[in-house]
Amino acid sequence: MKRKIVVELLENHEKVNFYTIRFVDEKISEFEKFYDKFDIEEFETDIDTIVYWIDKIGEIGALDRYFRPEGGKLKALPIDTSKLRLYCYKLTEGIVIIGNGGVKKTRTYNEDPLLNSFASVLKTIGTFLVSRINTNKVSVHNNTLYQNLIFSIEILHEKK
Repeated sequence: MKRKIVVELLENHEKVNFYTIRFVDEKISEFEKFYDKFDIEEFETDIDTIVYWIDKIGEIGALDRYFRPEGGKLKALPIDTSKLRLYCYKLTEGIVIIGNGGVKKTRTYNEDPLLNSFASVLKTIGTFLVSRINTNKVSVHNNTLYQNLIFSIEILHEKK
């Protein structure tokens, strides 16, 4: 199914700008959906750990060692032991797209239909953005994305 998405600036840090994605027909971003769905008391340590790593990556840069490798540019937070996984797409060492995630119940995200859908959507959007950058339809300057950041893309594995 084709869906229209917008890539929005989430947080601006010294070394990294974090972006998130939002489906145009929805009010909140994928990151906000992730953050809003967890009971703060039950997952406080896990959420604090993810926030810590976002801040640290923002200060130091999006080095691979600060992420869980999920295949290519698809990454996850936190690197520490956690019940949660937040999926990210490392566009450059200065630009990270943060998507959605959930509770890790399986060995790999591919084994969990919900986590697989979040990772697949983010990978599709990230790959699409890379192609737009390579064809100069989106430009990058000082860790900021410029030009049209609203796209219609084919989403194959979407779960809400």
